[in-house]
Amino acid sequence: MAVVLSLLAALSYGLADFCGGMASKRASAWAVALLASVTGAVLVFSMSAFFGGEPTMRDVWWGAAAGVGNG
Repeated sequence: MAVVLSLLAALSYGLADFCGGMASKRASAWAVALLASVTGAVLVFSMSAFFGGEPTMRDVWWGAAAGVGNG
C-alpha cells in the first residue's frame, strides 16, 4: 500500500508541476500559485469532512515540515 500511495503522490506532484508551468505561461505565476493553494486547501478541508480523525501535534509538525520543504 505504501508503494501505491508513493506512486500516486509522485504522479500528482509531477502532474501539478507540469500543469502549473503550462498555466503560468498564460497567466501570472502569482495567480497560478494562489489558485493552486486555494484549490489544495478546499480539497483538504472537503476530504477531512469525509475522513474523520484527530491529528496529533506530531502530525501537525510533520505537515509544517512538509510545507517548508515543499516551499
